[in-house]
Amino acid sequence: MQKLREKREKGFSLIEMLIVIAILSIIVAMNMQTFQSLIRGSATQAAISSTQFEGALTLEILRTDIEAAGFGIADEFPTQDIFGNPLAINYSEAVDVVPAGFNDAPNGVPRAILNGDGIGYNGSDYLVIKSTAVGENSASGKWTYIHSARPHVWNDSNLDMDTGNRMIVLKPSQTIGGNSTLLLNTDSTFYPAYSTSTDLPTAYQPVTANDRYVAYGVDETAATLRMPFNRADYYILQPGGNAPTNCSPKTGILYKGVVNQADGKLTLMPLLNCVADLQVLFRLDADGDGLPDTYSNSPNGMTAYNIKRQVKEVRVYILAHEGGVDTSYQRDLANQVVNVGETVGAQFFGRQYDLSTTGAGWRNYRWKVYTMTVKPRSLF
Repeated sequence: MQKLREKREKGFSLIEMLIVIAILSIIVAMNMQTFQSLIRGSATQAAISSTQFEGALTLEILRTDIEAAGFGIADEFPTQDIFGNPLAINYSEAVDVVPAGFNDAPNGVPRAILNGDGIGYNGSDYLVIKSTAVGENSASGKWTYIHSARPHVWNDSNLDMDTGNRMIVLKPSQTIGGNSTLLLNTDSTFYPAYSTSTDLPTAYQPVTANDRYVAYGVDETAATLRMPFNRADYYILQPGGNAPTNCSPKTGILYKGVVNQADGKLTLMPLLNCVADLQVLFRLDADGDGLPDTYSNSPNGMTAYNIKRQVKEVRVYILAHEGGVDTSYQRDLANQVVNVGETVGAQFFGRQYDLSTTGAGWRNYRWKVYTMTVKPRSLF
């Protein structure tokens, strides 16, 4: 009994303590590895979720602008004023780094939607949308009608323009079922200022009691308008010639660039990082029955009127990767080539993109093609 009591009072031996410490060290090391794996997995999932949110937001912005293509755009420009005097409209459009071929200035009727097939970054497309609604200002997208010397007031701050906002005025077709609208202007300008306290210039006042003109808000701050519409360009760009942080080296940022009414330069809005490709496809109604029957990579060669009449659907494909590089993930080699577009009959529209061209680590990214089909609401 005495010996047992003495052993208890002595406690654990050094060897026993070392064994316990070793066991605890192993348990701690295992838990640390598990904890680090959880941290890495959590960070990866957070980055993927962030990209998914940005992708959804990008598609919604694009959808809204494509649906509005042609909104507030005239089908004709006047050749004479209400007194029969010769009249012409001259305007300016985008300048500087914008690719050529999209400007309808100085006097062409604006084409509602255009696409530079393969002219963008690394062979991607360059989408152009013209509409009074695609501007990033409070007047853009608002409209009212004119049946007297002053615009109609909706008494709703979400609908009514503010005093001084620049707008354009269109005269609807005078024939039943007609689709032609005429841009009204004076001999010096085509953009009256919105006001409910003073009369509009005579050129923008209906001639008869049955006339109804439509006024569209264009800009809230510009003293003058360079274009009788707003314009948004969608394209991929590597700022400074480098890919965004944590992105594959051959990717860039998908931007929305709004043409500034003051100087014609683009005001850029970054939408989605790590974008490798943008492809746009158009479904056209070539036979005039109201249903799409042909496909095209670009409507650029069509007249403004035919673009409005024939473009029935716009399909957008965006190739990007979700989250950053993940060395614990490897894409299957069988999925090296991605279809950014679609096959119609025997013809492929868009691009078959080889992911290996993005760099040696292409397999460590989670690549995804965002797809969207939009029916423009403001075309015929």
